[in-house]
Amino acid sequence: MGERDGSGMRGGRDGRGGRPHRRAPRAIRRLRLRFVGAALLATALVLTGLIVGINVLTARATVRDVDRLVDYIAQAGGSLDNVTYPYDNDDPADFSIALTAPPGYELPTAFDSYAAMLEGPYAARYFTVTFDDEGRVATSDTTHVVSVSDVTATQMAQEALQESSPATPGSARGTMGDYRYLVTSVSGTRLAVFLNIHDELASQRSFLRASALTGVVGVLAFACLIVPFSFAVSAPVERAQRAQRRFVTDASHELRTPIAIISSATDVVEIDAGESEWTRSIHNQTRRLARLTDRLVMLSRADEGADALRLADVDLSALVREMARDFEAVAYSRGKHVETHVTDGVTCRVDEAMTRQVVSTLLDNALKYSADASTVAVSLAPARHGMATLTVTNAVVRIEPGAHPELFERFYRADALRSSGSGGTGAGHGIGLAIVRAVAEAHGGDATARSDDGRSLTITVTL
Repeated sequence: MGERDGSGMRGGRDGRGGRPHRRAPRAIRRLRLRFVGAALLATALVLTGLIVGINVLTARATVRDVDRLVDYIAQAGGSLDNVTYPYDNDDPADFSIALTAPPGYELPTAFDSYAAMLEGPYAARYFTVTFDDEGRVATSDTTHVVSVSDVTATQMAQEALQESSPATPGSARGTMGDYRYLVTSVSGTRLAVFLNIHDELASQRSFLRASALTGVVGVLAFACLIVPFSFAVSAPVERAQRAQRRFVTDASHELRTPIAIISSATDVVEIDAGESEWTRSIHNQTRRLARLTDRLVMLSRADEGADALRLADVDLSALVREMARDFEAVAYSRGKHVETHVTDGVTCRVDEAMTRQVVSTLLDNALKYSADASTVAVSLAPARHGMATLTVTNAVVRIEPGAHPELFERFYRADALRSSGSGGTGAGHGIGLAIVRAVAEAHGGDATARSDDGRSLTITVTL
């Protein structure tokens, strides 16, 4: 270890207490991903809502304007050629007068200006079909459209007539291909008006594509901004975690010296005065404190992530069998049994010391907190991508069915599990399973706890 400087910090670290060029712990990376994901999702939802809303409003406005013109054509008897205007444009004395509505003239709602109304017969492409009282085609007018023949116009009009509502016979409105149509009664006859809206539909589709592309570009641009920003947001959390781990490691190292001194002093007292209840209690507590110190150091190392691992190819099958055999004597002394189901040849690249700690913790917890005269089942099987799955199952007196992620919280004490067997002595520290999860995550895996029947607990670790 590096020498301490004047501030009490160890050497080999940068001024902020972190290690240079070290990848952020997995928890910090996960925090960044969640922050970026939440921000991008919120941005995407807002932009999507705006784009959909704008397009819906635009489409409704377009349909409303088109329907006004269709209604105007129907009111004109099916032809704008028969519409008379206040000004006679055959021989205008002043053309500007012809482009202006006379005083008091009420402009039809289909047009936004008098000039647009004058251009209506020339700009609108439409055709009409009339029906007799029995629903047969009487006449058709396709002089204002080129792409539709009389036969096609008749077929389209009959199809539109069939869409009429039973409550309002002979009346219908809708869209058919590039045409907006209206079937209504005019002067005792039924009239079908079809207005070509190809340009309006093309404009609407173009606007939709442009707005969608703008939304995608906006999300990508926001991602380019939020990703660097996430590093700035998580930097204080990362520094706090590094400082916390450094404190735990340094405090653990500092505790080892007084623990050793207390233990040695107790040995001297026993030599002079003999062993007593008090000296035995002191030894028990110093050993317990030493174990806690070692576990805190292990947890601090595991929290540093993959950078703290000493990876090597390890035969997990042999390791799990060896440790299961070591715990068989402990299980026998407590009236319990250890049962193994280990697949041969399971080899993974792991930190052997940390992996041994994981197996030891799982077996120790299972024996401590399992029901009396029960069996602890240990299984190991290969998983995908060169990983392995370690499962330890033990019977318990009672537990809520379902997942139990709270068991992996630091210093969590599950009273329901510790109420039976030798676990009732309260000798645990509440960080064993926290170490298990930290080691699993440092290896790119995970740890889960679940009870399917409320009478057993299964802890699964992926390494």
